[in-house]
Amino acid sequence: MMRQLHFALEEKSGRFWIICLLSLIYFMRIAFLDADVPAWGVSAYQPIDEGIYATLALNMQNYGTVSPNEIIDGDPFLITSQELFNLPLNVVTYLGMLILGDNYFGFRIGSVLIGYINLVMLAWIVKVLFEKNEALAEHRYEAAFLIAILYIASFPVYIATRTVEPSIYRMTFVLMIAACYMKLDSHLKTSSFLIGFLTVVSIFLVYVTNVFTGLLIVGYLVRLIVLRRREEAISHLQYGMLGALMGYGVSIVYYRWWGITPLTNSLASILAFSGSANNAFAGNYQFSSLIGAIGNGLAFISANPVLYSIPVVALFVANTPALYMSAPKSFRDGIVSIELFVAGLFFQTLLTEDYIVRKMIIIYPLILVLGVAGLYLRAYAAGNQINGRKNKIASLMAIILIAYVLWERLAHANNMVVTVADYSQKAKVFIAAIGLMSAIPIALLSLTGKQKRIKAPTLVCLALFSVLNLGLIANYCILDRSYSERGVMQEIGEIAGDEYVAGDYSIGFTLYNDIKPVKNDRNQLLKFLGSHPAAYFLDYSNAQFFSNSLIDAWQTLKTEREFSRAYQNKMAGPDRNIALYKSTYIDY
Repeated sequence: MMRQLHFALEEKSGRFWIICLLSLIYFMRIAFLDADVPAWGVSAYQPIDEGIYATLALNMQNYGTVSPNEIIDGDPFLITSQELFNLPLNVVTYLGMLILGDNYFGFRIGSVLIGYINLVMLAWIVKVLFEKNEALAEHRYEAAFLIAILYIASFPVYIATRTVEPSIYRMTFVLMIAACYMKLDSHLKTSSFLIGFLTVVSIFLVYVTNVFTGLLIVGYLVRLIVLRRREEAISHLQYGMLGALMGYGVSIVYYRWWGITPLTNSLASILAFSGSANNAFAGNYQFSSLIGAIGNGLAFISANPVLYSIPVVALFVANTPALYMSAPKSFRDGIVSIELFVAGLFFQTLLTEDYIVRKMIIIYPLILVLGVAGLYLRAYAAGNQINGRKNKIASLMAIILIAYVLWERLAHANNMVVTVADYSQKAKVFIAAIGLMSAIPIALLSLTGKQKRIKAPTLVCLALFSVLNLGLIANYCILDRSYSERGVMQEIGEIAGDEYVAGDYSIGFTLYNDIKPVKNDRNQLLKFLGSHPAAYFLDYSNAQFFSNSLIDAWQTLKTEREFSRAYQNKMAGPDRNIALYKSTYIDY
């Protein structure tokens, strides 16, 4: 069967039909796009974040302008420094709503399309990388097919490509920069320019913690200098700096409209998150202590993309020695550039942990590239270059990884960011069983170096990965769905009509209705309610807050409607219902 697939992929017509089939399978994720995201402990996504990240797009949809203060008197609408990032996300999200309407399909379709673009780039990167190594060149389409299957079937990728959140866009820029590194040997100046440009744009116009891509550039330059490739290093630096300046210039044009600079906004965002992190409300941008750094590192290796891909991640770790065998210079350069991406994000995570349990997804495709490269190198190019001792050590490390990740995520973790509480007992048993079973083929890999004996354990790991991820997709995204957020938005629309609805997270409840959200801190919102008696207040965090409030002014709020939030798998949501209030307070 593998041979037939190989021949089909070598034929242009065969590739065309296979691409069509894979594309059709990928876009099946549009089904039930309006359902709630899986529980926090399972996915590390929450619906309110979607509204916050897409504030500018929702402002355009609700007010016809990115800045509602142009319409509302008194500047009551607060747009934070963090919300000024994510420009590509907001543009694509708004276009989606413009075409498909003010609903979850219009809101989320952009993430589906961006995810498909990422899939195309990922397959291209693998193809180009394999073409740099004569021993692997004939397997380039086969490897691209394999990595496409892994990407499409991945449970974390499935969720990321159905949710409005910056990680899928950060992945796009990571892949674009990686693609430029694949062409660095043949188009040094152009690729260096684009690398510098894309890196700066990804930091100032996408997400501030994309600074790890800068660590990649520094690391690659140091490597060129160490290898005495001086002229190449100078050209890479010169054109990279030119591209970086151009990227910063584009960023200046955007931020000038808001009356600030890229650096000012980035600094404000970092300071805001560092301060709120102390109260456990946001990612921690503060530098970690030594103990904290160790914890951050462990969080990195047990993040969702590792947990849900444990059969293939362990397989990739077992094949790691093959990546360090002798290879052509351009192939080695490509591998190192990808390794530096992973190392850059890992080092940044050691210093400051920003929900890596979810955000590791941004480099997940590149981990797949390294893994598939190691797999094919061991199967077709290693020969006698890898000794049995290295194989045994790598397989042992893979088994240790399996044991730690399963223990940490299914038995031990219990905090605000990572929790086992949202897994049912059946889900825990299912994930643990698949993970433990994958240790068997990994152990067998340590006992053989022969090509025919490598294939069987490899196929078993790939099969286990497929069962695990397709099972999770079926359970959490198809069979066990809920529509709580959509229902709440529709009910709010029935009550509030097109009135103002103030609240910390009211911006996230504007689909399926005509309300006008007003977002600010609560003291400012209280003033707004006093001067707008027809307005409502939406409390997302705790529907009982105001009835117990010691602040007299808040006692003027009367409950208009309380909304129950019923999620899959008995998520904690039902204990934190949403309430819509009406104000009786008038500010004279």
